[in-house]
Amino acid sequence: MRNGALLRDLKFGARLLARKPAFSLLAVLMIAIGIGANTIVFSTVDAWLLKPLPFRDAQQLAAVWENESKNSSIPSIFAPWRHFQAWESQSTSFDSLAGFFWRGYTLTGVGETDSVLGQMVTHNYFSLLGVNAICGRIFSAEDVNRLPVVVLGQAFWQRRFGGDPDVIGKTLTLNDRTYEIIGVAPTGRSLPSIAQPDHVEDLWILLTPDEPNPANKPYRDAPDQPIGVIGRLRPGVSVIEAQAELTSIKLRVDEVSPPIWKNYTPFVAGLQSDATRSIRPTLLVLSGAVIFVLLIACTNIAGLLLARIAERRKELALRAALGAGRRALVLQLLTESFLLSAIGTAAGLFLAYVGLRSFLALNPFEIPAFNDVAINTRVLLFTVLLSLLTAALFGVIPAIQAGRLDVNELLKESSRGSQGLRNQRTRKILVVVEVSLSLVLLTGAGLMVRSLTRLASEARGFRPENLIAAGIVLPNKAYPQKSQQIRFYDQLLEKMRSLPMVQSASATTVLPAYSGGSDELSIEGRTTAATDATPTTGQILVSNQYFSTVGIPIIRGRPFDDRDRENQEPSAIVSETLVRQFFSDMDPLGQRIKIGSASRKSFWRTIVGVAGDTLIDSYGSLERSTKALTYIPFEQAEDDNTFARRGNLILRVNENVPELASLVSTEIRSLDANLPPPDVQTLPALLARSIKQPRLQTLLSTTFALIALLLSAIGLYGVISYSVIQRTNEIGIRVALGAQNRDVLKLVLGQGATLALIGIFIGLIASLSLTRLIKSLLYEVSATDPTTFIVIALLLLSISLLACYLPARRATRVDPMLALRHE
Repeated sequence: MRNGALLRDLKFGARLLARKPAFSLLAVLMIAIGIGANTIVFSTVDAWLLKPLPFRDAQQLAAVWENESKNSSIPSIFAPWRHFQAWESQSTSFDSLAGFFWRGYTLTGVGETDSVLGQMVTHNYFSLLGVNAICGRIFSAEDVNRLPVVVLGQAFWQRRFGGDPDVIGKTLTLNDRTYEIIGVAPTGRSLPSIAQPDHVEDLWILLTPDEPNPANKPYRDAPDQPIGVIGRLRPGVSVIEAQAELTSIKLRVDEVSPPIWKNYTPFVAGLQSDATRSIRPTLLVLSGAVIFVLLIACTNIAGLLLARIAERRKELALRAALGAGRRALVLQLLTESFLLSAIGTAAGLFLAYVGLRSFLALNPFEIPAFNDVAINTRVLLFTVLLSLLTAALFGVIPAIQAGRLDVNELLKESSRGSQGLRNQRTRKILVVVEVSLSLVLLTGAGLMVRSLTRLASEARGFRPENLIAAGIVLPNKAYPQKSQQIRFYDQLLEKMRSLPMVQSASATTVLPAYSGGSDELSIEGRTTAATDATPTTGQILVSNQYFSTVGIPIIRGRPFDDRDRENQEPSAIVSETLVRQFFSDMDPLGQRIKIGSASRKSFWRTIVGVAGDTLIDSYGSLERSTKALTYIPFEQAEDDNTFARRGNLILRVNENVPELASLVSTEIRSLDANLPPPDVQTLPALLARSIKQPRLQTLLSTTFALIALLLSAIGLYGVISYSVIQRTNEIGIRVALGAQNRDVLKLVLGQGATLALIGIFIGLIASLSLTRLIKSLLYEVSATDPTTFIVIALLLLSISLLACYLPARRATRVDPMLALRHE
C-alpha cells in the first residue's frame, strides 16, 4: 500500500515539476553545481587524505627530517649521510630505514644524448615500501658488492626501449659510468617523492658508499651530503618515540660532527601526512568552500519551494479538505524534494565527471597523486548521502510549513494573511542565512586575492623581466677539470654576448630566488662559543656581469671583474642579510671569511662587495625570506667538483622572442654537440611556478564565492519579488494617496537592504572567526584585514541592492485603480 502511495507521489511530483520548467531547471542547476563541486573536491580529498598510501602496511611508514630549530614543527632539510648511517645501524624503533636522493644524469650511448632524472636509493628502498618490479627484479643487499646497477622507471622504459623485456641485463652509460639494468619499477604515483613531489623519476640508481653524490664525490668521502630518509616503524612504536631515539643517536654522532649539525634536531612524521602537507590546507579550505556553496544552494531552493507552497495553498487546502492528512501532505512535499534532489544529483555527477577529467588534465597541483583521483564507490556513496542530506535540508522547512496550513482559513475567499506572512518570514530568514554564508566565502576569496597580488607583485630584489635561463650539464668525462669548465663557459658567454638581442650574459650555479644549500661560515679573528649556533651561509658561484645581468644592486664595494680571476687573491661578495647577522658592528669590506667545515680545505676570502638581498622561496609554503648568501667568482671555485658541472646560463635580452630558446640551444650545441639539450625557460615563468598553487587556491575560492554571491542575489530577488506581489494592494493604495516613485523605491529597497545588512552583520562576525583557518594560505595579509572586510561587505550590499532594484522598479508601476477596486 505504501509503495503504491509512493509511486503516486512520485508521478504527481514529476508532473508538477514538468508544469514549471523554469523553476525545475533553476533548482536542478543549483543542486547540480553544489553536488558536482562537492564530488570533485571529495574525490581529490579521498585520494590524497583518506585512502592509505598504496604500500604494504602504509600506516607504519614514516619520513625523517632535520629541523634547524628545536621549536619548529616544519621539516626543513634532509639529514646528512653520517646521521643516516648511524640511525640505520643503531635504531631499534624502525624495522628498517632507507635513504634516497635525486641526481641529474647525462645519458649517452642510447640514441641522442639526453638529461634524465635519477633517484639514488639504498638497497632496501623498494622492499621497505613493498614495491615489486614489473619486469626483472628490484635491488637486493647482494647488489652492494656488484657492479653499479640501475632499475628503470616504467615510463622511461616505454619511452626509450619501447617496453622491451629483453633490456634486462643490458647496460646504460650515465655520467660516463656504466650501469647494468636489472629491472623495471612502476613510475610516478607508486613511489613517494618526498620534498620534491613534482619530480617523476626516470630511473633508480643503487646508492652505496662508492656511488658519486651530486657533487661527484663518493658518499663515503662526503658524510655531510644530505639524504632523504624513510623508515618502517616497528609495531607499537609511535613517531614521538622514534623521534626521541633518533635524537639521542644524533647527539652521540654530534661529538665527531662539524659544529653546524648541532643546530639541527631530527623530526619524524607519518609518511602520508608528510607527503600531503603542501596541499592539505588547500584541500581542507576548498572542502569548506564547496560545503558552503551547497548550503547556500539548499537555502535558495528551500526559498523557492516556500514560494511554490504559497502558490499551491488552495490546492493543498482542497486536498486536506478531501481527506488528505497532514502526514500525507508532508510526505508528498518531501517526495517532490527528493525527486528534485535525485535529478540534480544525476546532473551533478555528470558535471563532476567532466570537471574531474578537466581538473586532472590540467594537473593544477603539479603533483602525481599516490592513489587514483576518480569517482569510485566511496565517492558515489558520499554523493548519494549528500543527495539525501541535500533533499532533507531544502525540503524539510517547506514540508513543515505545509503541515501548518490552516484549511478553514485558506478556503475562505478573502484569505491571504497569516499563512503567507509566516511563509514570507521564513524566506527572509533563509535569505539572511544565504547572505551570511556568501559573505564568509567572499571574504576568504578576497583575502586570497590580496595575498596573491602581494605574491605576484612583490619586489624580489632583482629584475626578472626579460631574463632567460638555460640549465647546462657538462659530462664528467669530457670536463673533468675546473679549467675545462671555465674555458667552455668563457666561450659560451662570448658567443651569447655577441647576439644582437642579448644585452648581457652571465653564469651561475643557483638562479635568483633560490639559495642552494647552507654551509658553515668562519670569520677571521672570531671564535664561536660552544653554546652558540654555528654561523651558516648559502654559497653561489657566479661569473662576471652576474649582478648587472640579473639586476641585483651592489650596495657597497664593487662587483666581480678581472681582479677576481683564477690566480688572483680569493674574493667574495656577501648579501645584506649576512652583513646584518655577522658584521653589524664593523665594516665588512676587507674582512676575510671561509666557507666550509674546519676539516675541509678551503680558502680565506676577502669581502670586496655587499649585494642587495633577494627573496628566497621556501618549498611547500608561502614563506619568503632573505638569507645570508656568499657569492664566489666562478673561476675561484675551490676544487673541480664545487661547480658540480651543472650550471645555468642567464641572459638579459631586449625581448623574449619565440626562437630564442632554440637559438640558445643551437649555440650551446655548437660548442659541444654531445651535450644534452639545455633546459631553457624565462625567469618570470620559473617564478610563476612558485605561486601556481596559491593562484589555483585563489581561482577556485573566488569561483565558489561568486557562485555563492549569484545564488544569494537570486534568493534576495525572489524574496523581494514575492513581497512586492503580496504588497501590491498596499503599494497601490500608497500611490493613490500621493506616494511618489522614489517613495515606493525607498520602501522596497529598504526591505531588501535590511535583510542584506542583517546577513552582512552576521557574516562579518562569522568571518572574523573562520578566516583564521586560512591564515597559513595567506602571504603578508592579516586574516582579519579590515580593508578586505569593508570592501567585501560593500560589494555584497551593492549586489544585494541591485538584486532588489528590479522588483522595486516593478512596484513603481502598480496601478492604484486596480488596488482600490480590489479593496
